[in-house]
Amino acid sequence: MKKLTTIILGFVPFSLFAHGGHGFFDPHSLIHYLLSTEHALPVLILCAIGVMFLIEHYRNEKARTKS
Repeated sequence: MKKLTTIILGFVPFSLFAHGGHGFFDPHSLIHYLLSTEHALPVLILCAIGVMFLIEHYRNEKARTKS
């Protein structure tokens, strides 16, 4: 639990960047979240996690249909 708390608290400073006044795009647009470096990494991580879950789901489905 301590390790998880440390990791979460380690990312707190990055949440301070989530305000208007950084980046080159309108802070309320989708392009802002996709192309601003402060938001791109979390978006990529979430996409990677989603892809991992989809791959696992399809592998399980394939294994079930073979049985």
